[in-house]
Amino acid sequence: MRDITANNQKPGWIKYLEYLEKLPPIYKNLPQLSIEERDQRWKRIRGEMLLWGLDCLLVWGSDAQFGLTDVNFRYVTAIPATTGRCLAVFPLKGDPIAFVGTEHNHYEGASFTWVSDVRIFPSADDVIKIVKEMGFERCKIGLVGDMHHFWPFILQYHIWADVQKGLPEVNFIDAAPLLWGLEMIKSPEEIKFLEEAGRIAGLVYKALVKIVRPGVKECEVYANILQAMVSNGAEPNGMILIDSGNPVLAHPRYPPPTNRRLEKGDIFITEYHTKYAGYQTHTERSVSIGKPQKESMEIYEVCKEAYYAGLEKMKPGVSFREAVEALRAPVYKVGMEGVECGFHAHGITSAGFPSFIKSDDHLDEIESITIKENMVFTNQIDLFNPKWPKGGGMILGDSFLVTKDGPRVFVDIPLELAIVLPME
Repeated sequence: MRDITANNQKPGWIKYLEYLEKLPPIYKNLPQLSIEERDQRWKRIRGEMLLWGLDCLLVWGSDAQFGLTDVNFRYVTAIPATTGRCLAVFPLKGDPIAFVGTEHNHYEGASFTWVSDVRIFPSADDVIKIVKEMGFERCKIGLVGDMHHFWPFILQYHIWADVQKGLPEVNFIDAAPLLWGLEMIKSPEEIKFLEEAGRIAGLVYKALVKIVRPGVKECEVYANILQAMVSNGAEPNGMILIDSGNPVLAHPRYPPPTNRRLEKGDIFITEYHTKYAGYQTHTERSVSIGKPQKESMEIYEVCKEAYYAGLEKMKPGVSFREAVEALRAPVYKVGMEGVECGFHAHGITSAGFPSFIKSDDHLDEIESITIKENMVFTNQIDLFNPKWPKGGGMILGDSFLVTKDGPRVFVDIPLELAIVLPME
């Protein structure tokens, strides 16, 4: 039985939570990782905690940034955070506690199977109380946010300031990198979920090519992408970026989509992440309404050349730097540039570690990272030609698994530029 009296709920809410306990769990109708996967994962995490000298982890998250800021919380608990901030208190020994959601949506988070003690999201006082009850008020505690760059979306300053004030003898350290190496190597169950995400991504692409026509509004195309995702079993908060026009941006826009109607001669670009049980594939494609301009086609051909050159190096034992440089070589050779041009680690998140998609300034820092079997990456190839006065760009990208024989792309989508015929 979960602790339904935590957080000083009003009697009405206590009765409501007691009522929810009687309802059948929703997890039976949702894909979930197994208890065996949980046990193996928690064992690896605790092994790393021993090496770091940590007694406990505070794994913070939120539902921001297309759900990308809950990735470490979800990695530890398997619970999606779709209703605001979340926290897992993960001790070196003993059972963890998960905080997620508010009173009226607590049932959704508590229906998942990995953590037995699930409570509504806590105040700073609740965090302080739990840490003291577990005996960690004079210990070394690791703080875990997202992969590395979304902290402002996760933890409000006043909560963190109050936690520090209430636990003055705790040695807090940034421990997000503790999970990075663990998340890079995918288990068979994780790969299975990514394969399903890839299957759905292929259906999304078919819906995209079918709807892109003159007179159709951008927002209608966006809605069709989302409908194809959700109706085929994907989660609704995956990233969907789009742009359209002639020329078109070298990187698609964040929502909201506009009411602009597509026209003959337009290019439509999209980057979408198809998320299945938290695991997401990445797809970038360009679609031309009618024959594209010569300059656009030239950019797209370089996108394809970079795509193949980068994949050729994605083999066990190759350095991450070598793969990035191989992908960029065809781009630099012809004087083109990339808004994003490189690789992300991928899977339960986008832009995981390692991530190298922009400048060459820090290539030396990834010299020692070696590609290994069962790593998952995406290639982002978002190019423009600075010599083209009209401007505009093209995009291409996929998710793939590193196998002993080389990369295996999750999504079966043609690399040739999709050209749809305008209605006369």
